[in-house]
Amino acid sequence: MVRKILIVVFALVVLGGCAATQEISQISTPAPNIVCIVKHVAVKEGVLVALQEEFQANGMTPTVVDGAYELKHNLWQPTWSPEQVQSCDALCFYVANWSWDLATYMSFANIWMTDAAGSAKIAQATYDATRVPGPSKFINAEAKIKELTSQMLAGKRSHQ
Repeated sequence: MVRKILIVVFALVVLGGCAATQEISQISTPAPNIVCIVKHVAVKEGVLVALQEEFQANGMTPTVVDGAYELKHNLWQPTWSPEQVQSCDALCFYVANWSWDLATYMSFANIWMTDAAGSAKIAQATYDATRVPGPSKFINAEAKIKELTSQMLAGKRSHQ
């Protein structure tokens, strides 16, 4: 009897699992017209496409620029060419990691925006499913990126 109860409790924990966490800080400045997205070549192309589509859906013009991302002190440090971002009102950076558990899934994503100089963060959205044991971690990554971006930009309406 005790064994059956333990099996049921374990199944509920595994199937129910913990929910993925999301942290959003909405845009804290007037909406930028032109957002330069610094491309992260190590991230699946669908993330960049989703970002471009969501910026367009929010009335902004996304421009993709070349850049590099280096992991330093457990944080991603992007670099870009200042000449490529001269016409930008804001910069957007992103990272996304995929993991394997019966299938691949997006286990982590972080999107952040800065002012045109790249010196002051104006918005950020983070999704973390790294500790989710159940099936709820298998989501549509592009839809999640759009949702995060939309929530991050929701504050722009109050600054226009």
